Amino acid sequence: MAVVTALALGGGAALTSCSGVSPATAPAGQELSAQAAPIFDSCADLRAWYVRAALPRVTAWGLEQPYAFAADMGFVAAARTDALAAVGNGDSGTNLQEQDVDEADVAKTDGELVVLIDGRDLVVTDVSGSVPQELGRLALPPRLRSGELLLDGDKAVVLGSARRLYSGVASGSNLSRIAAPAASGPARTLMAIIDLGDPTTPVLDRLERVEGELLTAREHDGTVRVVVSAAPELPFVTPGRHRSSRQALVRNREIVRNATAQDWLPLRSTLGRTGKRPLLDCADVVRPGARSTLGVVTVLTLDADDPDGFAATGLAADSDLVYASADRMYVATAADPFVWGPVIDSIDTALWRPATSQIHAFDITGTQTAYVATGRIRGTVADRWSFSEHEGLLRVAATQGNGWRPTQTVISVLREEGNRLVVSGRVGGLGVNEQLKAVRWFGDLAVVVTFRQVDPLYTVDLSDEQHPRVTGTLKIPGYSAYLHPLGDDILLGIGQDATASGNTRGPQGATFDLSDARQPRQLDNVALAVSGFSPVERDARAFSYLPGERLALIPVSDWRNGTIVVALHITPSGELRRAGATTVPGPSHRSRMLPLDDTRVALVGRGEVTAVVDAQRL
Repeated sequence: MAVVTALALGGGAALTSCSGVSPATAPAGQELSAQAAPIFDSCADLRAWYVRAALPRVTAWGLEQPYAFAADMGFVAAARTDALAAVGNGDSGTNLQEQDVDEADVAKTDGELVVLIDGRDLVVTDVSGSVPQELGRLALPPRLRSGELLLDGDKAVVLGSARRLYSGVASGSNLSRIAAPAASGPARTLMAIIDLGDPTTPVLDRLERVEGELLTAREHDGTVRVVVSAAPELPFVTPGRHRSSRQALVRNREIVRNATAQDWLPLRSTLGRTGKRPLLDCADVVRPGARSTLGVVTVLTLDADDPDGFAATGLAADSDLVYASADRMYVATAADPFVWGPVIDSIDTALWRPATSQIHAFDITGTQTAYVATGRIRGTVADRWSFSEHEGLLRVAATQGNGWRPTQTVISVLREEGNRLVVSGRVGGLGVNEQLKAVRWFGDLAVVVTFRQVDPLYTVDLSDEQHPRVTGTLKIPGYSAYLHPLGDDILLGIGQDATASGNTRGPQGATFDLSDARQPRQLDNVALAVSGFSPVERDARAFSYLPGERLALIPVSDWRNGTIVVALHITPSGELRRAGATTVPGPSHRSRMLPLDDTRVALVGRGEVTAVVDAQRL
């Protein structure tokens, strides 16, 4: 039975910071705590809560809130192992952070078939032989044509979202003929369940539409979780020829005061059913302690085989980060108001109020979702790699400080105590005035990479939750933006080479020996191209590793040669050898190398399987 869970989130939140940078280990008492988040008593209670939060943000143009940043931020724990064991791609061909948790991507495989989206259709290709053979295709709605998918048995779950195109000028005017349209208006996310029982004739089983913008999707044990960012959609007015700014402001405040409880919550609709309906009821919404949010986080479970199978739990909060392990989901707010945080009262607030990230924990061990606890830490949580849950403890890497105050990376360890997430310990002082580039978690060991002019690679001992400590530091030119375990305490880093002054010189691969965490050392490094970059630096799904062959496949975007896939062979001692390369058509960020069996790999580029190759012969 396929189960789909959608997570709808409001736009971003948090505050700017100014923090000290003294490297220290601190107990829980030096961090923030949070009270329990109760359920709303009634729809009237929910409505009043949102109205009080919204009125200070009403302007003549609507609600004053920044745009959400919707890069793939979330949200599943990095693979955990105490011995840095070698990790290959998942069963669907995607390089995963958590081997049991699949991630939505542009192409998937079951070893014999590749299912992908080519920009217009869903395409099924037979890759069981030496030459790929297209079997069938299904035309997709426009919002799914640049989407991603997951495989669940003989079903494909295709996801995508878009905004309406709007030129910003009146239709019929001279400008309308030359003005390029831009994405504008509220986003809508589509979720299509497609039956692949007969791969020659894919069939659309069901199409769901949800208010909000798709952020990411994950699948674990038959449950697909879809993350969608939503914000309230009220019929605000704007100043114009017949309405002054003052009149617009008064009218917009009236609109907020008259909004019903359901006006603050997202809606869903299903192909073949008339009208829209709520994602959740007021009594299903949890209320956090702070009242600075306007969005809603909704976790809904949808049974793909049962149109009436539906359950939902909500959180009245703005959020831009979601992280999930196998049994916990954490919803967090990021803390950079100049990108996607909440409205600030003044420049003094931006400069001097410490950044705060609030984290809410949910139990997702079954197909239902239950609120567990809430806590807060100081600092900005950058992305999905910054979270890790291990043996009941949540570890979070955050950046404290801003452009006006020294920055540092701080790791906090939190545990559940009743309905609170309490900070047990923390260690700071990593990468002072440097940018956090990568984090990878291995049981009681964390590897942290920061960069400004050189690449400090830190090892952090997390075995004592109350006193985590930095045990080793390695400073070398350049940086690694993605870290991958190869086994035998060896780590592969993909990033950029750099000069002593910090100017990047092109993509590189490097290996590191972590057998002695007190003295990490670089074993080897090799240039991947003369110039350009690798999409692996931003999207780990573009990376593939074949443990049996000790072969890494890395796409590189080179302005001279387009997209090339570089094969790196890593010896047991960590030496790197460039084993070969091949060209793949299309943009590098949508290129994939899907392992099939033994050493065969399906190369995906430009929306098609371009070849099935033996990775040893690249």
